[in-house]
Amino acid sequence: MMLPSVARRKYLTVAGAGDDVRRMSLMSDIVLRPGQSIQRAVNSLPPSGGKIYLMDGNFRVADTLVISKNNVEIIGQSQRGTAILRGVSSANPVVSLTGSGITLKNIRLEESSTDSAGTLITVRVSGDGCRVSDCVFTDGDYAIYVTSCNQVYIDGNRVEGARRSAQDAITLDSVTYSVVIGNNLHGVGGSGGVLINDCSYVTAVANVSGSGASVRTDGTSTGNQLSANV
Repeated sequence: MMLPSVARRKYLTVAGAGDDVRRMSLMSDIVLRPGQSIQRAVNSLPPSGGKIYLMDGNFRVADTLVISKNNVEIIGQSQRGTAILRGVSSANPVVSLTGSGITLKNIRLEESSTDSAGTLITVRVSGDGCRVSDCVFTDGDYAIYVTSCNQVYIDGNRVEGARRSAQDAITLDSVTYSVVIGNNLHGVGGSGGVLINDCSYVTAVANVSGSGASVRTDGTSTGNQLSANV
C-alpha cells in the first residue's frame, strides 16, 4: 500500500527524539520507520485516536504492545514486509487491543517466545468494534483471541503455523454481533480453525482450514450464522 507522504504537513515521521514525541501529539497520523517504538507512537496520539503507518521492516516488541486508546489504526506498508516481532520469553500477548474501534491491518505478526507457562496469544482483542484485517500470523498457540466484546471484525488473515496442534487459530469467547470472514488457516493443526464459544450472533463465512473443521461452536452459542467454511 502507499504510505502518506511525510512531506505533507499533516504527517510526521517519528525520529524517536523527545521533541518529536511531543510534537507528534499534535498530529492525527504518524509514519514510523523500522526500529522505532509503536508503543510510544500510540501513547502520543490525541484522545480522539489516529493512524500509525508502519514502513516495511521489523518492529520489535519487548513484551506486549498495549493499545488502550480508542479509534487507533495501525497499518503496515505490506502484508509480509512489515513485521511486529517478539523474541523474548513471555506468556503475554504480543499485541493487546483493549480500546474500542482499533484496527490492525496489513502486518506480519510473529510470536517466537518459548515460554511454556501459559497459552501463547499473538493478538488479544477485548475492545468493542475492533478489526484485525489482512495480517499474517506465524507461531503462537492462538493467532487471534477475542473475548468479552462485541462488533469485532476479523477478515482476510492468514495463519501459517501454531505452536501447539491442539489450539484453534482464531477463538471468539463470549462475543456478540461479530464477523469472521475470508481467513486462511491452512497452517493450523488444531481441531478447528475457528472456535466460537459462548457467543451470540456471530457470522463466520468463507474461512478455510488446513485440517479439522474450519469453524466449530461450543458452550451456549446461539444465533450464529456459519456458511461456506471449508
